[in-house]
Amino acid sequence: MKRARLKLTLPEGLHARPAAQLVAAALRFRSRIRLCLGDRVADLRSILAVLMLGASVGALLDLEVSGDDEDTALAAITQTFVDDQLGEVLDESSDLMGDRLRT
Repeated sequence: MKRARLKLTLPEGLHARPAAQLVAAALRFRSRIRLCLGDRVADLRSILAVLMLGASVGALLDLEVSGDDEDTALAAITQTFVDDQLGEVLDESSDLMGDRLRT
């Protein structure tokens, strides 16, 4: 599993247009791609799920990608996040155990 920590800097939060851009980027890959905000998790292929996260400006989001094209998917989605001025990438890591499994 590959992960990235993202900081949302859009003043309006993660609304329909930027959510659609992220979903479009995710749909190009076979890997499982999730966007997490605290204990809420959204499949990045579902615009409704992404919008229901309710991410506002300053939110710290975890992007989790697992699958055979995870490296390419993570790079493309984080690049979309930065290029479309949604926010910044704070950290990228490879965590095969998954922080969510540890307590």
